Amino acid sequence: MRCCRIYIGAAMSDRSCDRLQTVAPERKDTANCPRIQEICPKAVPDLGVWTLYKRGSSGTPVYILGSPQVDRFIVIPATAITIINAALLLFDGNHSIENITCIIQQRHARNVDIARLYERLSVNGLIARPRPKHVERGDIESMSLTLLNIDIQPCFRMIACRAKSLVPVLAILSAVLILAGLFVQCFDATYARDALRLMSRSGGIKTDILLYYSFLFCSFFFHELAHGLAATYFGLLPRRLCLGLYLGYLPMIYLRIGGTYTLLEWQRIVVWFAGVWWNFTFASACALLLRVVSFPRGAAHVMFVAIVANYWLGIVNLFPFLPTDGYFILATLTKSVNIRSNAWRQFVRLFKREPSRFTITTVLFLVTTIGTSMIFLFRCVRSIHSVSDVRLWLTVLPIGILIARSTWRMLRGRQLNAAPREVA
Repeated sequence: MRCCRIYIGAAMSDRSCDRLQTVAPERKDTANCPRIQEICPKAVPDLGVWTLYKRGSSGTPVYILGSPQVDRFIVIPATAITIINAALLLFDGNHSIENITCIIQQRHARNVDIARLYERLSVNGLIARPRPKHVERGDIESMSLTLLNIDIQPCFRMIACRAKSLVPVLAILSAVLILAGLFVQCFDATYARDALRLMSRSGGIKTDILLYYSFLFCSFFFHELAHGLAATYFGLLPRRLCLGLYLGYLPMIYLRIGGTYTLLEWQRIVVWFAGVWWNFTFASACALLLRVVSFPRGAAHVMFVAIVANYWLGIVNLFPFLPTDGYFILATLTKSVNIRSNAWRQFVRLFKREPSRFTITTVLFLVTTIGTSMIFLFRCVRSIHSVSDVRLWLTVLPIGILIARSTWRMLRGRQLNAAPREVA
């Protein structure tokens, strides 16, 4: 539409997850659909507008419209703020789309495609009534298999009242630990000798692998809790802890935090960096204990494995071209939206031989993700010796399910687009 064009956004709740997803608006004539004009839409109760970024030297704001409760947002241009706010006040369940269009035209002398606005809100789950038939999913959700989904909101509700006083103290103590740990590891010759000695395995390779992945899993868990604690400090309440497989084989644990994008830019960066901060804090604390306390060789080896696992997890999470905290931090610092989803969209367009536009960032993301996936799969296939090898099925089965699910959704989406544009 001419004066109220909007860009579609996917759910943005899992940091890890993610996820301001913009797509080009469909060029379809919604005004000619008689049934949609008769709908009396009611928006979700907490639908509001927030500033996402301020770009350029003049600080031009980029706005988002959405709901922290539903945790869905769309990007809207600054020139359309007045019109959209006026229209949303009429999304009360008592005015039909046709009535809203006439009222906006009379009050603002603008010809606005309210039906188009309604459809974009509905497909993102921002309309409470009538209930949307189809809600678009974010790229992480659509490209992942969810294995576990735990309601963690009651736990954070209990600590919410103490977060304001607890978080600053923990931040100062952890900063001291990180600095002390880095100093010991960089400048203490005794620690360096002990570390070299501990690099030789105290048990078999299977024991080392078991220890490493055990610490890695625990580190993932507390990494996500650190995100939740930071979000609670800024007034948000984490909801669900999820375990899934990104692209069908990359394990990930992530916390769903509703309304992250309603925070200020620096607050969002703090929330996303909190998990890495925990990993560095725990690794530094283990390094200090290893230097000060005389552990038996077996226990010292376990401590050393914990240090390696947490430093590795922290560094990898800062890598900006995978679905990690570094990706969201990079997007916030560069004031970009949907680097990941735009990259996949342009890749699909290239595959379909349609015109596509790549940027340096999207190319780096695709090369990194596809390259990492190919290396991982090559190493898995190379290590498999027979069809009965369990590693074959652990690798192939999730990827097969993901591909089948994505294909089914794509075909279903084509059928929905081919059908008449009517809303029950």
